[in-house]
Amino acid sequence: MSSPSHGVSGQATTVSHQLVEDALEHLWDYAYLGRHSLSSHVGMPDSSDGSRVSHVERGKALSLLLQDAIKRLRPQHDVDRLSRERRYFDILHCCYVEGERNDAVARKLDIAERTFYRHRRQAIEVITQMLDDLNGEARQA
Repeated sequence: MSSPSHGVSGQATTVSHQLVEDALEHLWDYAYLGRHSLSSHVGMPDSSDGSRVSHVERGKALSLLLQDAIKRLRPQHDVDRLSRERRYFDILHCCYVEGERNDAVARKLDIAERTFYRHRRQAIEVITQMLDDLNGEARQA
């Protein structure tokens, strides 16, 4: 599990699972996301021309980034619905993008709730690593 560590600058150098899960739970609340600490971890810009943007615009940008990360999990070819990559995408998309209840998603995927929660945690870890990689690339640029 990723946990934030602090480099010489004092800024966190990794994105935490808890931050990502909390942001996903508020995927459509732009005002909340605009003030979320994850937006600073993944380098949400103020604007392209250097002017300041509202926290709502920052929230929209973070929401789009998270949605894009979920879309990247979607298999590009037909894969068995029982495959891990398909299951991770289905769980995150249904729960966070579509807003379906956890128990309904578990039933839809025909898996036990315990399996659902384990796979959801693993899928969030994949998203966390994707964002952490993005964060590392932004620090190097």
